[in-house]
Amino acid sequence: MSSLKLSKDMRNERILLPLNFCIIYFVWGMTYIWMKIATVDLHPFVINFWQNFIAATVLLAFNFNKSFFTFLKTYFFTIISQSFFMLILGVSFITISVQKLPASFAAVIISSVPIWVTLFNAISERSIPLRNLIGLILGVVGIAFLVQIELAQYESSLYLVILLIAALSWSYGLYRMPRLPIVNQPYLSSAAQMFIAALAYLLISLFSFPTSSLISHNASTITSLFCLAILGSTIAFSSLNWLLKHSSPVKVSTYAYINPLVSILMAWLLLEEEFKSEQIPYIVLILFSVFIIVSDNKPRSSK
Repeated sequence: MSSLKLSKDMRNERILLPLNFCIIYFVWGMTYIWMKIATVDLHPFVINFWQNFIAATVLLAFNFNKSFFTFLKTYFFTIISQSFFMLILGVSFITISVQKLPASFAAVIISSVPIWVTLFNAISERSIPLRNLIGLILGVVGIAFLVQIELAQYESSLYLVILLIAALSWSYGLYRMPRLPIVNQPYLSSAAQMFIAALAYLLISLFSFPTSSLISHNASTITSLFCLAILGSTIAFSSLNWLLKHSSPVKVSTYAYINPLVSILMAWLLLEEEFKSEQIPYIVLILFSVFIIVSDNKPRSSK
C-alpha cells in the first residue's frame, strides 16, 4: 500500500512540478503589465494593499481552519520578516518603479534574482554547482545586454537602484524560505504573509492618502487589481511556496529569466511599448541558460 501511495505521489509531482513552473513563469511575467495599468489610477501602496488583501481572503476562504491562528501565533516573527522581504520591500519597490519605467524594463532588472539567490547560496554553502554556474553566467550576459539596450532609451538611475533593492530583498526571501518551518504549510504561509503585508500597506495608505484614493472606478484598473490578486498572488505565490518545498531555490528563481520575455512581448502587444529586434539574440541566450539550469533533474539533497 505504501509503495502504491509513493508511486502516486511521484506521478502527481511529475505533473505538478512543470505546471507550477509554468504558472510562475508566465503569470508573473504578466504582473508587470497589470501593475503598469493599475498605477495610472492608484498609488503603488494602494495597489499592493488590494492585491494582498484579496489574495489572502481567497486563500483563507478555500483553506481556512482553526490552525491558521495557531500557525500565525507560532511563527509570527518569521512570517513578518518573510512578508517584509518579499511582499513589502520587494513588491512595493517594483510597483513604484513601473510608474516611471516600462514594464518590460522592470521585468528585465528583476531578472537578476537568480544571481543574488546563487550568491546567497554560495555564501552559505561555499560552493556553486558547475551546471548552475554556467547557466547563470549565460543568463547574466543576456540580461546585461538587454539592460544596456533599454538604458540607451530610458535613463533613470534612481528607479534602477529601487529595482535592484527590490531584487535583492525578494531574492533573500526566496533564498531563506526553504530553511524556514513555514515552508511545510505553503497555503497557510502564503495567506499569513499576504495578510501581514495587506495590513502594513493599509496602515501606510490610511496615514498617507485620503480615503477616497483607496478606491478606483476605472474598469481596467479594477480588472488589473483582480488579476494581480487572484492570478499573481493567490495562485502564483502559492505555486512558488509549493516549488520551494519540492525544488531548489536556484531552479525556482529561474522564473526571473522567463518573466522579462513574457513582459516584453505582452507590453508590446498591450501597452504598445517598443519591441527591439536587437533583443532577440539575448532573449534566446536567456532561454538557453534557463534550460541548462532547469534540465538538471538531480533530486534535492535533504537537509
